[in-house]
Amino acid sequence: IEIAHWMQRKGFNYLITEENIHAGRLTHWSNARWGTIFNAAAFRQLIERSFGIRKLPNYLWRKKEADGRIVFRDPFREEVEFGSVQEYVEDLPRHEAAARHALTQVKVFIITLGLNEVWSFRADGSVLSRNPWRISPSYVKRQVLSVADNVAELQRMLDGWRSFNPELQLIVSVSPVPMLRTFRAAEMHVMAATMLSKATLRVAAQEFCAAHAGVQYFPSFEKIMYGTRDPWEADFRHVRPGAVNGVMAG
Repeated sequence: IEIAHWMQRKGFNYLITEENIHAGRLTHWSNARWGTIFNAAAFRQLIERSFGIRKLPNYLWRKKEADGRIVFRDPFREEVEFGSVQEYVEDLPRHEAAARHALTQVKVFIITLGLNEVWSFRADGSVLSRNPWRISPSYVKRQVLSVADNVAELQRMLDGWRSFNPELQLIVSVSPVPMLRTFRAAEMHVMAATMLSKATLRVAAQEFCAAHAGVQYFPSFEKIMYGTRDPWEADFRHVRPGAVNGVMAG
């Protein structure tokens, strides 16, 4: 998200094919309104859904907001909400067309790997955008993606994507933002889970980038963690705008 906003502020040719609206506010943090993507499996699923390689089930979370409004959220699109089921039904084909157009036309795409803890539906393996909302545990399963798992997911993503956009160039980074919580709490503290996750993703990114022409690694993680003085906001999870500027300026 921070890289996307920085590029737009600096006047880069950032392709936007669909308005991104969050909490009633226009915020273009992705090319189309697919929401924040946190893990390699969800990146792969985005490609498959957009190009019709697979059909995802039409599920919605129903949530009552503090002001009494009822909203519906697509479990496969983080932070994307609708005022009614009908709004979702009407939006979906438009969104898929916008996503397909963006992914076909884009020349250089930056993906940031953030998590290796993944939730999915048991019925068909569809990957949730982040974590399940108010659903029976019997319907979902959780998985910790290994280095090999992440590389395999990224490979499937690239193979499917380049069959529709053969000239695609990829830049891969790892998010420095630590986990807020972990489903491995019985085994380890969230700080330990964060470090293990980032190490896994960093090695996976290295192996994936080394195996492909036109795929490069961008060390934003390293720049924040080891090359920036006081990079964090007060919550110690989000990166200060000034730190983002420093990373992107090189």
